[in-house]
Parts: sequence; C-alpha cells; structure tokens
Amino acid sequence: MNGNVNIVMLRGNWAKDPDLRYTENGRPFALCTLAVDRPAGQNGEEKVADFIPVIVGGDLAEAVAEQTAKGSAVWVIGALRVRSYQDANGNKRTTMNVNAFQVGPIFNGKKKAKQNGTNRASSGARNSAISGYQSGSWAAGSASFSNLPEDLLSDEGDFNNEDDLPF
Repeated sequence: MNGNVNIVMLRGNWAKDPDLRYTENGRPFALCTLAVDRPAGQNGEEKVADFIPVIVGGDLAEAVAEQTAKGSAVWVIGALRVRSYQDANGNKRTTMNVNAFQVGPIFNGKKKAKQNGTNRASSGARNSAISGYQSGSWAAGSASFSNLPEDLLSDEGDFNNEDDLPF
C-alpha cells in the first residue's frame, strides 16, 4: 500500500436511465450519470447540479439497470478515474468518471421498500440505504466495507484497469 486513497462517495439522482452494455467478453457494465446538487448560494443563488459520469460493472451493473431509472435516488461509492486521449482533430482531451463498486438505493421514508422478499416501511432515509445494502439484492458483485481499502488500491476489480474498458 502506497498511502494514497482514492474514494468517492456521492448521493444524488440518476439524470437518465442507466445504459446497460456488454464488453466483447460478455461482461456487463452500465453507463450512468448522477446528478448531485450543490448547496444554494447564500445570496439567493439558485441550486446548481453537477452531472457526474458513473461506470458500474459486473452483476451490480445488471441490478442497477433493472432496478433503477431516471430520477432514482442512489448513493455511489467508487474511485475517481481520469483519462487523457486525443480527439479526431489531435486535441488533447481529459475525461473523468467514477468507477463504482457499490451502489445503493436511497429510500425517502414515504414509500415502502421491498428487501429480502418482504415489504417494510423505510425510515431514517440518510442511513437506511447503507445499513440495508449488504443484505439487499444489490450486494451482488460489490466490495464489502470490511475490505474497502484493499479494493480501492488494487487494479483487480471491475473496470479498475483502463484496458478493461470497452471505450
């Protein structure tokens, strides 16, 4: 371990439906855009949202694509990836995205959530998604909190290596 840590934790809403695709080797991945509100300014300024590209890989990508849609409130934990490339005109371009290794729903406490085959009223919206996540159906293909630093610092997880990305 080199002492560097690359952890991104976001909470927002999908700006559009997750786009489920497959690599040439048949590995699923979903391209998503997370809208994250910035706080409103103190001088009556309007709220502004940042639109953050998120890539979800493996079984988790399929679950996200099947169970969420535009407007779904979710939390994302992943690693920030920055890539540089040359466009068709020879200009250097830089892109950023979050490679997600955990994604979970945020329940607003007003609707019932189906988890583990039973309906239960959600409460404590800020904490219910994380505490219910490990036992929920979205846990497939994700890292657990107990081994989070190891997963972040290695290049062995889903789409942690640039060469594994299909674009």
